[in-house]
Amino acid sequence: MSATGPLGTAPLAATPSPPEKRGGGAARSEAIAGYLFISPWLLGFFLFTLGPMLYSLYLSFTRYDPRGVVGPLWVGLDNYKYAFTNVDEKFYHALVNTFVYAGISIPLGMAGSLAVALLLTQEVKGLGIFRTIFYLPAVLPTIAVGMVFLWLFNTDYGLVNTGLQAVGLPRVDWLGNPSFVLPSYIIASLWGVGGGMMVLIAALKSIPRSYYEAATLDGAGPIRQFFSITLPQLSFVLYFNLIMGIIGALQVFDIAFVMGQGAGESHLFFVLYLYQAAWVRHQMGYASALAWILFAIILAIAMLVAKSSPMWVYYEGEKSK
Repeated sequence: MSATGPLGTAPLAATPSPPEKRGGGAARSEAIAGYLFISPWLLGFFLFTLGPMLYSLYLSFTRYDPRGVVGPLWVGLDNYKYAFTNVDEKFYHALVNTFVYAGISIPLGMAGSLAVALLLTQEVKGLGIFRTIFYLPAVLPTIAVGMVFLWLFNTDYGLVNTGLQAVGLPRVDWLGNPSFVLPSYIIASLWGVGGGMMVLIAALKSIPRSYYEAATLDGAGPIRQFFSITLPQLSFVLYFNLIMGIIGALQVFDIAFVMGQGAGESHLFFVLYLYQAAWVRHQMGYASALAWILFAIILAIAMLVAKSSPMWVYYEGEKSK
């Protein structure tokens, strides 16, 4: 028999009973189980990432020789002052080399990845084979790639100079002439465009065909469609590739370490200079300061790019500002 309201009016709606609260013991057990499952990651993060980072931050304010000769002795900001004053000229030389390399290799790498991705979204036979061929270099060890380019750019018997001679051009001392050192590294960096290519192919496949059909009906040609449809739809992937490219280019080390040993300061990049400070000159405190300077530079540039992203990155469903 249903309950009625006052004076026998409409029946009262049944009030649902409140759900039973989970016992404190069960919730605690579930939380403990969750922490146990992520404990391997937490242990690795604190032991191998956060812990060394904090220790290197402490070392950056000390004078420390890892051979046990000195320290660590607290010197305050002396390591940072030494880097930014004219006392250490190699610091600025390495920084300029790294910025020039990044400023050229990142745009070329992004343009190369986009061009290859556009080519590999065409409907042709053997498309999977071509994608594999272009992607394989991106997963090869950088040291091995450096050894290959060390041979390719060899002055006497390198394949590049052999090709130049075949068309009547003189040999080039790619890794000895300071004017050609950075170009040779930039050419070597284009070897890995397949990594960004795969992400762009996935993004290209997700663009609705109806956009292009509507643009064609409106009279837009291929170039207009590329700049009005393709690029805006790919902007979030290009943003991701740009951030990753900045992080990778400013930390370039492997190629320079393999191809530039004993070749002079024209091969000196920032991380290679950091390595020399730590393990050649045994200035671990100064090397730690260099690492934190590089971290601050990368963080500042990444934040500037992120700040500018609302002006050129398009997200589906988001209102334009």
